[in-house]
Formats: sequence, structure tokens, C-alpha cells
Amino acid sequence: MKEPVFIAGACGRIGSALSRFLRSRGARVIETSRRKDPSRLHIDLAHPESWPELPDARTAVITAAMTSMNDCALDPETAHTVNSTGAIELARRLTERGAYVLRLLLGCCSLRARRSSKIE
Repeated sequence: MKEPVFIAGACGRIGSALSRFLRSRGARVIETSRRKDPSRLHIDLAHPESWPELPDARTAVITAAMTSMNDCALDPETAHTVNSTGAIELARRLTERGAYVLRLLLGCCSLRARRSSKIE
């Protein structure tokens, strides 16, 4: 039996295309989504404390991201959590379970609110 491929962000453009491609080649795929969907594992990168125990997978691809520049500008802390710290935490947990992890992104933002002082 082939080991499954774990895809975080399987509802997005990259994740859904990757999932379809892998399934067409006979791979078993574990799909995740931040949306509650009974056919997918619920993983919201903004809330690592809510994640279920991760399944075993030899390979994991993290495509989940906050990609809208407007959304990132309106909520830079969440953008940073989703696109940076949440993704890193997911990768850490997956590697602890023995998975090889790939972070695959196109056009994401990771703005972070910064306090700056005026230079006079």
C-alpha cells in the first residue's frame, strides 16, 4: 500500500491541482482545509492550538497561505501567523512524524505590523 501524501491547503488553486494530479497517478492523498469540510482534515494555520493529531505521511506539501494583499494589509498579524509561524509549526510537527515537507507558494504575503519611530 502506498503511503499517503499530505496536502495542506487542498482547497486552493495549487493544492487542489496537486491533489488531482497525484490522485490521477494513483496516490493516496490526505487533504486539509481551513474550512470545515467532512472530507478533509481541518487545519487552520492561524490556530495551531486547534489542530487534530496529524496523520502519518511520508511526504507533505504545504500550499496553504493567505494570498490576498488586501487581506494581508487589513490583518498583518494573521497574515504573518498563517504564512510564516503557522506554516513553520505545521512543517515542524510533520517532520517530527517522519514526513519530508515541501512548502510550495505562489504570490503570498507575510506583512507584519511594525512599530516605527520617526527619524528626525
